[in-house]
Amino acid sequence: MRLLTNVRTATKLLVSSAITTLLLVAVGYVGVRNSAQQAEAIANLQQRELRGIAAVKQASILLSYMNAEVGRALLAADTAEASYHAQNVTAFDEEFRTTIARADSTVVDSSSQSRMAEVRKGYPEFLATTQRALGERLAGNVEAARGTATEAGAVGQALVDMMAEVATAKEVLGEQAFTTSSAAANSARKLLLTLVAIGALLTIWLGVFVSRLITVPLGQTVSVLESVAAGDLNREVAVVGKDEMARMGRALNVAISAQRAALQKAEEAGAEARQRAA
Repeated sequence: MRLLTNVRTATKLLVSSAITTLLLVAVGYVGVRNSAQQAEAIANLQQRELRGIAAVKQASILLSYMNAEVGRALLAADTAEASYHAQNVTAFDEEFRTTIARADSTVVDSSSQSRMAEVRKGYPEFLATTQRALGERLAGNVEAARGTATEAGAVGQALVDMMAEVATAKEVLGEQAFTTSSAAANSARKLLLTLVAIGALLTIWLGVFVSRLITVPLGQTVSVLESVAAGDLNREVAVVGKDEMARMGRALNVAISAQRAALQKAEEAGAEARQRAA
């Protein structure tokens, strides 16, 4: 800042305006960037959890559909109708595998990952038992098919219960993530307000500093001029720097010195004249 004493007054004003503008731009940039990051983080968290919950619930529904198709196959009037329901189970199986993979990609906590691992491990048993029940029904062994279907239903219900736990856990995680993101947004807002306050204080301090670079030398010059006007030629301006104020001070000091020297010569000439007259 001491370098500012060596530059022109217009340059001082331009520099102070540029610094103030940079401070405002920096504060605005930080605020916009933080707000955008928080909004993106909240959106990503919500989308991930919502997608996961939807996928887990859809997988549970598909298991229920498969159990229902087995039940319809057992109640079918003939083999053709039973075969139709068996084909539906195959279609639901393919959709279930795709859906459970999509749900897996959104699971991040260890407890839910463990539950999903149990679902993936238990599903082949459920599918094999279901297919055995359908095979027995298509072979005409309805009683055996009913027993096997009951076994498959129990396995399927266990899988549904585990996926319900995952869905509940994801709902809790979603709420926690939203709460955490909201807290982070509040922190970012407080940071922005702090930066705004600091920027305002720096702007005020810079304005005061630059104004003092102009007003203090000007005030000293005015004070010396008033003293000269009152007949005091012994005061001079304390010159610092090379700006207009310093140049004006030096010029005034030169003028005072010249006036003081001229006055001294006049006094000496008057004294000599009086001596010769005496």
